[in-house]
Amino acid sequence: MMSIELPTPIGEYFTAKGGDDADEALACFTEDATIWDNGEDLVLKGRAQIREWMTGTVAGYKLTSEFRSGEVVGDEFVASVVVSGDFPGSPYEFVYRFKVEGAKIAELAIDPIGSLAP
Repeated sequence: MMSIELPTPIGEYFTAKGGDDADEALACFTEDATIWDNGEDLVLKGRAQIREWMTGTVAGYKLTSEFRSGEVVGDEFVASVVVSGDFPGSPYEFVYRFKVEGAKIAELAIDPIGSLAP
């Protein structure tokens, strides 16, 4: 697998996600974006639901994300990400699959791979 540089909206998302401003992270998405949080079995449609998720469930876990590698697969950018925080099994490896429209993220699917805890 060849690692490549993050597309701009995805890089902006990971930078914003590491900060304290949910609006900055939310601005990385299209108005009608969809997120599939497959670890929590959630489907979030539109910025209002995504904001609620980011400021509720996600904020409670005090997450940090470490981008490990990424590649373009078809029309998606697939990223390997290690997430740490206040949740069982932390740190945990995930695959994030992004679809970008213009300069915004239109879709994000988050697939859990497994715990990296010793």
